[in-house]
Amino acid sequence: MPPATDDLIRRPVPLQPVQRPMAWGSETWLNGTQDEGPALVAGAGCTLAELVREHPEVLGTWPRLIFGGELPIFTKFLRTNFPPLVHAGFSRPVNRGAFLDLLGQEQGHLRALTAALTLTDAEAFGVFRAAYERWAVQEALAGWRSDDPGPAEAFAAQAAPFLPPADVFGLESWTGRVKHNRAKVVGVLNEVDLRQEMGNLLLMEAGIPHAIFGLSHQTHPTDRSRDALRALYGELGRMAAAGAGRPELEEAVLRAKLPELRALNAGPPKNEAWLPVEMNGELVLVEPQQTSNVTYSFADFFTPFAWKDRLVFRKGDPRGGFSEEDLESFTRELVFEPVSVNALRRVPAPVPCPAGSEGAEQFALVDEPESWPFFTAREVRFAGAPGSPARWTGPPSSGAFRQLVSVQGEARIEGVWGAEILAPGRPVFLPATLQGPFSLAASERSRVLVFSVPVPSVSGGGPQ
Repeated sequence: MPPATDDLIRRPVPLQPVQRPMAWGSETWLNGTQDEGPALVAGAGCTLAELVREHPEVLGTWPRLIFGGELPIFTKFLRTNFPPLVHAGFSRPVNRGAFLDLLGQEQGHLRALTAALTLTDAEAFGVFRAAYERWAVQEALAGWRSDDPGPAEAFAAQAAPFLPPADVFGLESWTGRVKHNRAKVVGVLNEVDLRQEMGNLLLMEAGIPHAIFGLSHQTHPTDRSRDALRALYGELGRMAAAGAGRPELEEAVLRAKLPELRALNAGPPKNEAWLPVEMNGELVLVEPQQTSNVTYSFADFFTPFAWKDRLVFRKGDPRGGFSEEDLESFTRELVFEPVSVNALRRVPAPVPCPAGSEGAEQFALVDEPESWPFFTAREVRFAGAPGSPARWTGPPSSGAFRQLVSVQGEARIEGVWGAEILAPGRPVFLPATLQGPFSLAASERSRVLVFSVPVPSVSGGGPQ
């Protein structure tokens, strides 16, 4: 990487996101540092990951002390080709053994279908996949409990060229067994219509089973430092309120032994959140999350198959999908206690804008370090007009980076270094080393999300 100049780490860093097409839609990785989707620093000839590695001070003192030397969070835009529905957590107590049995039956049904199919090329696979997905969507919208035989009959007619005669493999009989089993699976999960949650943030802690329609049912590795991190933030807040200084607060962080606890993680932890918004007339799911892409999938109802010179399973083993060992391992990470959607939902709460702001509103989405210690999220809304721009004066960084993501309109980031444009396809990283104050100005209706991590000086009452 070309050496980053002092000027680069003291001004806003505009980024070029990475587009990732998926079987179910697409992902836009806005500010990732992983090898799978590293955001580029616009005009600098380096990635954000390289910038952070060469200049870790851009993260800030507290994020490095509490979360380590890598960027701890990043954000995606998700777009799917499926209905805007999700499953989020168990709605009732569930027996792990019984649930595991349902998952095993699901895999058995899919293996039986793949064994019967004869697909010779990608074109034939495309025809079959479209028929399968149409059937799956129709049945899923009815909770897999519809008595209407029409979808199964249409699927059977469209898939007939790729299957043996009905007396050898009856697809309509197969769909009946699959529906019966899947109805039991989804019957114990909360179903949420994202159209009813526009603008609300849904917190998906690792361990909570979830699925965006079109994606697999899944969870993610849990953070073994989670409970210690929550307790630490509570302690830091109490210490700061009692007048403790920076050395005492830093010593408290070291006593928590967070690196030792994280060494016990089964994989890079991923606690995430979902924020449904409308962008250009399209529902987009904004997903801030810990910097991990490790997923534990345990069922794949909508897009279970792929074509790689032959028919394969999209998840798990290409020939057999999820094995018993996979399902056993993945379900060990699930939280089987029920959770209400109300407990997951965070409704934007108005908070005062910093002094000097005009024509802007600020909302807290999540800033709860003692319950959600992974990241903070705020939203700034501008009611700008040509010739009369609205302005939001950014508060001091308090020693932490920030990520700015526009979900509507453009805004100018202005400071002593000049100006940068923030737009939905142009996120900006604000380093902790940013020189001087900054403000956002918008001459049109705009919405900007501000992501960071909890730091004692902001969320716990510690020193600047």
